Amino acid sequence: MNNFDEISNDIKFTRRASPIPLGSRMSYRIAQICLILSLSCKSRESCSMKKLQTISNALFQVSEFNKLIQFVKKQSLIHEFTPRMDPCVNSAIVFAVKYGLCKPVKNNICYKLTTLGRKYVNAIMNEDVLGKEKSMLIELGTGLTEEILNRI
Repeated sequence: MNNFDEISNDIKFTRRASPIPLGSRMSYRIAQICLILSLSCKSRESCSMKKLQTISNALFQVSEFNKLIQFVKKQSLIHEFTPRMDPCVNSAIVFAVKYGLCKPVKNNICYKLTTLGRKYVNAIMNEDVLGKEKSMLIELGTGLTEEILNRI
């Protein structure tokens, strides 16, 4: 993972004696947030916390992700899809802001990638990591808009 070395010396990947669940790994959550901001938000635009939460949680369960895709494409299955809030996403955003990967905009209710965050996403895209997440986010694209989320 040489591409990650030049981006930040603050983010460390450390092997632990006992495995930590993927959803509890802050480095994973930060990478996920940056990928969402890059692949599911229109270029140079910001993304609301609600959208980050919705997409992040859908990435953990294929069935929920499929419901989200159907909801975005048909926009008629509102009762089938329920967004969930996860405090780990909030923590990941706090750390991503601290590391300079994203920044708050619009009175701290939306977030967008910084130049460093875009470099981080480019490094992730060039490495063989987070393959499932990358393909899911590419499939979702920018179809989930703030207007669609506000209708839920």
